[in-house]
Amino acid sequence: MLKSTKHVDIIEALEWCVDRQVGLLCKTPREWIEWMGYKTHSSNLHNLAVLNVAQAGKKLNDIKGYDWIGDNFPYWSRQKKYKPFTTTI
Repeated sequence: MLKSTKHVDIIEALEWCVDRQVGLLCKTPREWIEWMGYKTHSSNLHNLAVLNVAQAGKKLNDIKGYDWIGDNFPYWSRQKKYKPFTTTI
């Protein structure tokens, strides 16, 4: 269960999923956040939560030093606008 959409909580939840090998076949961050049971009362808040998942994933890749998200959530890297890191090299 996702506690909040703060980057630290999202990163913890992403690592939890990988450690337990669950939720890895979600096709998009949107599907993953729904799978994690995060509920919002408006589509704007839901869209913001999805954006925070994408940003937290980039931050996690930066911390790990490689495309950790792409390795563990293989469908996410197939998205047209997927960028694994916060900055371009």
